[in-house]
Order: sequence, then structure tokens, then C-alpha cells
Amino acid sequence: MRYCVLGLTPLEASTLVDEPVLGDWFDAALDSLGPRGPALARRLCKWLTVELIGRVPPAQLASAKVVPAALAELVRMLECGEVSAPAAKQILDLLVEEGGVPGGIAAREGLVLEDDDAALTAAIVSVLRGYPRQVAQYRAGKAALWGYLIGRVMQVLRGRADPQRVHKLLVVALHSPPPGDDTI
Repeated sequence: MRYCVLGLTPLEASTLVDEPVLGDWFDAALDSLGPRGPALARRLCKWLTVELIGRVPPAQLASAKVVPAALAELVRMLECGEVSAPAAKQILDLLVEEGGVPGGIAAREGLVLEDDDAALTAAIVSVLRGYPRQVAQYRAGKAALWGYLIGRVMQVLRGRADPQRVHKLLVVALHSPPPGDDTI
């Protein structure tokens, strides 16, 4: 099966073959991804067969406001870390309701993840300065405060950051305060 060559499971492939409208939709979305398509095939299939079909029955896909290229773009944004999975689901809900472009919806709704290290570091420094007692306790060995500090940073950023990226930057900030700054 040609879908298995893309890395889809036999069940995923048979779903696309057994339901021609899904196969056509998948092919159109995959084509719109260009050379990146094959690398995103499994995630695209999941978003089509689970997320989109959970919102729009296959029989109604032809008349849906969301189009294959929009779903493909949403999957690409998710894969690139531009949006989180919960944000992608919100964007998909809006695509189903009103159509449009995922990037535009993400920007309008404030769902794009912060990717500027300077802005992330500024949020981290703000938290470290705002919670000096917890920082001192963490540095003294109370590792349980790690989650608390991550949570405060994510709260400052209103959840609009990749937690793994925040984790890496927080490690740096906690283990090497800025030169001449003894407050954190």
C-alpha cells in the first residue's frame, strides 16, 4: 500500500483506502505540504482521522469550511512548535466554524508560542526575582520546587511557550545568574 510507504500503520492506511473521501482529503493535504509531506504523514493522518473527523463527519468534508491545505498548515505549525497541541485543537475548532488560515487564526487568538529567547529569559528572570525564597530553597537542594518555578514562568507567559524550551532556559538561569546580578 502506498500509504504504508509513508509510515502509516496498516490500520491508518486501510482507513484512508476504505473511506475514499478521507483518502482524497489526505492526499490533497499531503500534497500541499510539499517536500515536508512524507515526514508529517502520520501526524497529518491522525489529525484528519481523529481530530477533524471528530468535528466534521466524512460525508460533510466536501462542503466543510476547513480545506485540506489549512489542516496541513496546522499540522506543520504544530510540528514546528509554533503552536501547542491544545492551541492547535482550538485553531481547528475555529477552522471548522469559520474557515480561514491557521496562522492568521493563531495570531488573532493569541495562540502562537513565544519563540524569542530574550522574551523567555526576561520572563524567567522576572519569576526568579519575584520568588527569591523558592529560588534559594531550590538551590539549597529542594528539587520539588522545580515544577513550581516552571509553572510560574508558564503563568507569566500565559502558557504561550514550549515547556521544554522554558526548562532549558530556566536551567541556565538558575545555574548561572547574569554577570553582576546577585539578586537571582
